Amino acid sequence: MYSLPAYAFIAQDFTTQAALYTHHQYIAGFIMTGAFAHGAIFFIRDYNPEQNEDNVLARMLDHKEAIISHLSWASLFLGFHTLGLYVHNDVMLAFGTP
Repeated sequence: MYSLPAYAFIAQDFTTQAALYTHHQYIAGFIMTGAFAHGAIFFIRDYNPEQNEDNVLARMLDHKEAIISHLSWASLFLGFHTLGLYVHNDVMLAFGTP
């Protein structure tokens, strides 16, 4: 938003930037909710395992436990390291060191 603003003074108005960000996050959330709902309906109603035997989707479903496990570990890793950075910055600020 800073390098190439769509409107002339949008880069200097934080309230407008925050409102636009929130607005687009809501839109993205609604679109993702619809996409996940349609995907779930497809898996319940239209997915046939015999028809999709060597398909990429079938291979992904065969390994879904490993995929979910790895995504869980990656999310935990990122979350704990982000928390560590926050704690580190708070401690540095509390002790008055730059």
